[in-house]
Amino acid sequence: MSSGIALYPALAEQATALALEAQLGLKDHHGALRHSPLALLPWQISRDDFMQAQQVARAIGARLDHLARNPDALAQTLGPVLDGRTLQALLWQALQSVPQGQRRARPLNMTRVDLLQDQAREWKLVEANSIAAGMGPFSEGLAQIQQQLWPELQRLGLATQGRPEFAANPVTEALGDTLYQAAVGQMRQRPATHPQVAAPVVVFVVEPAEDNIFDQRKVARVVEQKGARVVRLTLQEIDALLERSLAPACHLRGIGPVQVLYFRTGYNLADFQDAHGRSERLLQLRAELETLQVTLAPTIGLQLASAKAVQVHWYRQPEEDAATAALDTPQFFVADPQVQNLGNWSQWVLKSQGEGGGNVVQDDAIPARIAALSPMERREWLLMRKIPLVPRQSLVPVLRNGAIQFAQQLVSELGLFVLGDELRVSGYLLRSKPSGALETGVHRGQGMIDTVAFAS
Repeated sequence: MSSGIALYPALAEQATALALEAQLGLKDHHGALRHSPLALLPWQISRDDFMQAQQVARAIGARLDHLARNPDALAQTLGPVLDGRTLQALLWQALQSVPQGQRRARPLNMTRVDLLQDQAREWKLVEANSIAAGMGPFSEGLAQIQQQLWPELQRLGLATQGRPEFAANPVTEALGDTLYQAAVGQMRQRPATHPQVAAPVVVFVVEPAEDNIFDQRKVARVVEQKGARVVRLTLQEIDALLERSLAPACHLRGIGPVQVLYFRTGYNLADFQDAHGRSERLLQLRAELETLQVTLAPTIGLQLASAKAVQVHWYRQPEEDAATAALDTPQFFVADPQVQNLGNWSQWVLKSQGEGGGNVVQDDAIPARIAALSPMERREWLLMRKIPLVPRQSLVPVLRNGAIQFAQQLVSELGLFVLGDELRVSGYLLRSKPSGALETGVHRGQGMIDTVAFAS
């Protein structure tokens, strides 16, 4: 990425003001809003390609939903990771303490399926996230900003054509409505446990020092506008407030009956650890919630269904459906004998089972990292072949830290949201990064928020 001093200062000021007004960013260490890096021109693809991505995402969502509802199939699919000390293994072990007949919680799909388009214009799965899948509202808000700025971008010669048609992205409404409808459905299913409750309660389960509050609050406002109450609690707070004597109702002291627990944390082992590094208590709580009459977004089963280990299984044992071609990227556990013959490390990335950024190694750093892995870790870490991509050829103006920079050779990752029992594909998050950058994440990676428009 190239940058200069005070490039297009008037544009930078206008774009910054719009980004801050729309709350497209994270909370910094002072508690103030800091806008995320934002592409100011959309990624243009064909309408047919976008529709194909939606079909792929729904098929992958259906696979995850099926696995989550079939524990035996899930165990077989997760394979070697269940014997280790990863979060996936510990969650599975905690779940086994709950007999099937006592698992009363209802799963809620709030999944994001992240795809890349390869050089043959086929969509390939990067990963699926059934827990804490957010930031879609940022792409929705950015599309409005890009359209507002289009006349100025044209005047400056940065946009060389008329304003394109932007892909519809009603993701904030879709996420909020999915949570609200699940809460209403839970109340209707258990009316005896909520005889005097005027409004359903949706708990956003968050980190103690959450910085991604603005994305979450956009969704929360929709839930509240529809008539539900939203409460933000940490896992530790839920553990302290849970009135276990009222089980199997999910009842929190001072709050009352709860219909939905929406997890925006709990995807890494550190999320369950106390000040002494112990995780047993909160892992036990996570399993205990499975016994209650509540909707969980997601249940443990649905969370585990989107583990990276599942993708290895899908590659090894392909099935015929709309997602088949998206799942044919070669990937192997490090312990697999085939790894010895992979050859050029520049064609591969090394991944742990962790989520949220910082879990990917590439190129010459791979051999040293593999050498440092224990025998158990070699059964958990995996190698995935890089997907051959076609970077954008044009320079793209980017708003970063209140200034205009220019990015080149951008590649874009399309995250489509698959929601509810109907597995509706509704809304997206687009993140782009320079082709040489390691991770597309905006929170902890090198990516920027972006949007989709249809090429003429």
